[in-house]
Amino acid sequence: MAYIAVRTGNVEPALPVIEKDIVFFPGMKSPNDGRYPCDMQLSPPAYITTESGLTAKLKTSGVLEYDLHVAKCFLQRRSWQQAFDALERVISYPTKDQTCSRIMTEAYNKWTLVGLLLNGKTPTLPASTVSGPQKAFLILGKPYASIANAFDSKTAEALKAEFESLGPQFWADEGNLGLMNYVLSHYQRWKIVNLREIYTKISLEQIRVLTKSAATGASLDSEARVLTLVQDMISSGMLSGTIVPAADGKPAHLVFYTPTEELSEDEFAAKMLQTAQRIKDLGPIIKATNERLATSREYVRFLVREQKRTEKGGIAGEFVGFETQIEDEDLMKT
Repeated sequence: MAYIAVRTGNVEPALPVIEKDIVFFPGMKSPNDGRYPCDMQLSPPAYITTESGLTAKLKTSGVLEYDLHVAKCFLQRRSWQQAFDALERVISYPTKDQTCSRIMTEAYNKWTLVGLLLNGKTPTLPASTVSGPQKAFLILGKPYASIANAFDSKTAEALKAEFESLGPQFWADEGNLGLMNYVLSHYQRWKIVNLREIYTKISLEQIRVLTKSAATGASLDSEARVLTLVQDMISSGMLSGTIVPAADGKPAHLVFYTPTEELSEDEFAAKMLQTAQRIKDLGPIIKATNERLATSREYVRFLVREQKRTEKGGIAGEFVGFETQIEDEDLMKT
């Protein structure tokens, strides 16, 4: 379904499914306490099995491909955070024998670019990323690391040069030309956002002089174009501020909102309610995860090893964590 949504560009009907968090996978162990399959309190793995005919055997590649297609769906909608999360699940997936698949490499390259769009800086690999794929990413993702480095610490001209050094055809063959164009266009936007670290208000002409477009390597040619760009950033929610028109001899300028000015009392209360609801929704997921973990043979063995290490004078958890000690096949079983 996710694949078809990407290929046809018809993502909207798939959203009710792909926006959901996956808690259970077919083939996972589930306590068999004698309850009937029709019991509404029974966990899905207890009855969605190959034996029941409700699922085929799930492979690791299937999980990775699904999240990659989901990420591509969100990329089409410019939902950077959701795309970033889906790609991060791919690159941090526990792999067998420290190997790195083609799917993971493709996800890493897109994840790097999406991280620049989302936060305006190079993203940091999750701590749970296996060392084998980390090394592969450093080697196979060098063009993307160069782009990220230019985005972080160099000029618009340098970023433009990095992009052009390989040429648009390279990025098109990689399937990332569209993302690269967004990165180039967002470079100046993030430079404008970062001006709030120095200024509380700044004239549009100063913004024009201090920032450059990575698409052209030059400043915008008029204050009117700066105005259009800043207005678009405000309307999209990327920038918190307001534009004050020229008056009384003062030039048109941008006023940055401080964090306390960004939300009214009612908006803050609504946001707190949303946060509370999200925490409440996580309750069943956390409960199910804890139950599965507590009955996992691999986790019990891990705890026994940690206990023995502590008794011998070591520090529990000082070496390798549980999540890095088990293979993907073990995770699919537990």
